[in-house]
Amino acid sequence: FIQALELILEKYFDEFRGEKKLLTKWCVDIAGLSISNGELRKGRGYLLKSLKASPFNVKLSSAILLTFLGQSVYNKVMGTYQKMKSVGLSA
Repeated sequence: FIQALELILEKYFDEFRGEKKLLTKWCVDIAGLSISNGELRKGRGYLLKSLKASPFNVKLSSAILLTFLGQSVYNKVMGTYQKMKSVGLSA
């Protein structure tokens, strides 16, 4: 599934480049899936791509820093964030 998303992103990158929000979302989605599969470096690379598209996004900067603390810490923090988001406690 990750490879399919990567191929789509690669094939249509020029179109994505003009839509910063969409590019950011796709890169974050691929990053999350990659990290969940134990590919921290690959996930971090996609988070960095998304940060280039949205350079002032504090959440992305925080997520990148979390990848340096390891997969288990990243997963715990992101899991907590998702729970908070689902009940309306985060931005």
